[in-house]
Amino acid sequence: MNNFRLNLALVILSTLVFLGASRCNAAEAPLVAAQELHARQGMGNFLAKTAKPGAELKVGYLGGSITVARLAKEGTLLWKAKLPVSAEEKAALECKIVFAPDSVHPHVDTGHELYLQAIESSLPGVRAASKPPQPHALGAPLVVDNYETACMLPAAEAKLSAGFKALDPKDPLAARKGGETLSFKIRGTRAAIYNVVGPDVGQVTVTLDDKPPRPVPLFDAYCTYQRLSTLVIGSDLPAGLQTVKIELSAELPDKVAILSKRNEKMDRAERFSGGAFYPGALLLAGELVK
Repeated sequence: MNNFRLNLALVILSTLVFLGASRCNAAEAPLVAAQELHARQGMGNFLAKTAKPGAELKVGYLGGSITVARLAKEGTLLWKAKLPVSAEEKAALECKIVFAPDSVHPHVDTGHELYLQAIESSLPGVRAASKPPQPHALGAPLVVDNYETACMLPAAEAKLSAGFKALDPKDPLAARKGGETLSFKIRGTRAAIYNVVGPDVGQVTVTLDDKPPRPVPLFDAYCTYQRLSTLVIGSDLPAGLQTVKIELSAELPDKVAILSKRNEKMDRAERFSGGAFYPGALLLAGELVK
């Protein structure tokens, strides 16, 4: 009975808070017309870099939701559909733009093009609002153990045994025989491996400093296809030097049992044979120590 009363009180309180917030938002934050560009103070530092040939440019995020939403409201855009192939499919669209196959990740030929057009049309306004390049003064960090030293380095910068091979200059490394090792030292608080998993991966043994080795299956219930994954080695590590060793195990995980957790089965046994390891990058909060 006490639990019932408590839950009822929480529901009533939540409802009152929601209603109060709704009235407050309607009164104090009325809707305004959507605007494609708010230049603010521009992008002086970024634009100065673009003027230097060969300069390294880093873009954290670009989004064009306002542009896409306007087209959808006008009835000239479909959020979710496959790109038309046949003449009949194109005619059925009635000149509408197909944004994405899943309403989230844009088609390269259409959604990406809309974003590009939004950037191009906004650049003049950004340039006009931009001030000369100037240093950004950083205040004190909100938390001491923040990730300001976070970095992503190629897995090839670790110490590798002879069995690791590069699949392609842009692809991860590959090891397929048990006993192959990847090791490195980090002065920091977090370490992980960005790797590719899929039907043919196996499991590794992770050793951090003098702690007992622990087996970690790379294969999981979703490994019916290749995808990116993160192998976490350690988080919230004590400050100081950490030594990491990852060894590919000759022992394979029980793939049939793992797949059964999602009622999945092996379509072709040869796709799931082997126990490979495909490391692509080191994810560190700290610095790599050579």
